[in-house]
Amino acid sequence: MFIVVVAAFLIPVPAKAWDDHGQLGIVWVADNDSTYDEGWWNFDFVEFDAVLQENVDRPISMFFAGNAEVDKIKDAMWGHEELTANPCYLLLKDYSYSSSSEWVSDKGTKEIHSHISYPRYPDGPSPDFDHMRLYAPSAWDHFYNSNLGYYVLGTNHCDIDEIAPLSANADSEFASDRALLYINDHVGWYTQEDWNYLYNAEPVDMDHEWKWTPPGYNFHYYYNDGYAHLVIVP
Repeated sequence: MFIVVVAAFLIPVPAKAWDDHGQLGIVWVADNDSTYDEGWWNFDFVEFDAVLQENVDRPISMFFAGNAEVDKIKDAMWGHEELTANPCYLLLKDYSYSSSSEWVSDKGTKEIHSHISYPRYPDGPSPDFDHMRLYAPSAWDHFYNSNLGYYVLGTNHCDIDEIAPLSANADSEFASDRALLYINDHVGWYTQEDWNYLYNAEPVDMDHEWKWTPPGYNFHYYYNDGYAHLVIVP
């Protein structure tokens, strides 16, 4: 069994505690000598160079450790997404590699499902994509930590009917749980559900009232319990 010990601390941003999302802040991860060489925001962002509440996209919800690397994870999951995805951004720092902070971007990896009826949504034809973005220092495509090995961070959501006039995004909790099931069933890596709390819980919240009509109505659904799943990459 792969055993890891991690100490993570949230550094709150003043006046950034908000009702409809978790506490936006920096997580620092301990090495085995009790130093904190890696830090990263617990949400990714729609645009780079703006750590603002209104710029938040999705919470960090997956933690790939052991011998993880961005392309290795994408190859084992759903490939490299270049066509239908927009990039998002994460601000991070890893003193193992550099003393400077870095904005990194990723479009993610996707898998399509046809005509899924969600337990939290009205019934109806809704082809959707599991969408996971992956983040690590750009020069190496992984962090390094003496406790965790080489690790990569992930965010999750589902894109519903994104190529149709009506588009929607499903919550991170549902999507990260489904990604974990995929890894268990198809990839075979060791997983641990709800491994570490990252202070980015989001209550059930809709930024618009749910409607299937009129066409063009865009909907985003937010829910996350604040715990990241752990995946050990061999």
